[in-house]
Amino acid sequence: MIILRTIITAIVLLFIIIYACFVLITSNPCTRIDRATVPVRYASEFAKTMAKPWSQPETLNGIDQWSAKQRLRLAILFRIQFYSDHVPPIRCDWDIYKEQVLGSDNGLIEKERAKEAERMQNDQAGNN
Repeated sequence: MIILRTIITAIVLLFIIIYACFVLITSNPCTRIDRATVPVRYASEFAKTMAKPWSQPETLNGIDQWSAKQRLRLAILFRIQFYSDHVPPIRCDWDIYKEQVLGSDNGLIEKERAKEAERMQNDQAGNN
């Protein structure tokens, strides 16, 4: 039993190391953020594949919509966490879709705007 647990732990650790290298190997912040959301995409694809024989097309579309929302939320969270102090601010291709998909009153979007306004205010105070 201990050997099995050791093997499973080693496999999980190997996947985490491979995932971290996959995310960090590129120098483009938008590509890093996109790669960081890959587990959400794969999880939703797995759920969709498993549900396909028993589900209606509306359900499968709902899974796709949920996946898009969660990936955008996670991408915004990663950008706030790791790139909020970046000058100039990071702008990615998916930025044009975030208000359409998440809605304009989303808390993460508001938090991102507040961080950007705070950074702009600090830049102006530093220039004066």
